[in-house]
Amino acid sequence: MSAQKLKLISSLSIQVLIGAIIVSLLAAILLYNQMIKTRDLARGAVDQTEQLRLENAELKNQLYTVLDSQNLLAVADRLGLVKDADPRYMSLERDEQFIDIATALEAARSAEAALIEKTPPVKLIAVYAR
Repeated sequence: MSAQKLKLISSLSIQVLIGAIIVSLLAAILLYNQMIKTRDLARGAVDQTEQLRLENAELKNQLYTVLDSQNLLAVADRLGLVKDADPRYMSLERDEQFIDIATALEAARSAEAALIEKTPPVKLIAVYAR
């Protein structure tokens, strides 16, 4: 090879190397900027999470204050509620004290029909008043 060709190849190699270094530097700068942005977003998320935890704790405190037994008793007194000494609860078991809804509706309908049959007809007179 001639000295001219070696010089050309050497010059071309140096230019490619310089170009690669410049591209690498630009890529490093872009990656650094992206890393900084991501870190700032993460810090913001941590701060927001901490703020939400504080708000959650305050809301829980308010809820527990409202649901405190003394407050519930005061509200019950204010509303005029009375404590039942012997409460009866509904259950899924068959109990003679409770009847199902279909039976209750049928009984109500038959009682209403009997009442209508026993009631004498009434004339309604409309009075026009000024």
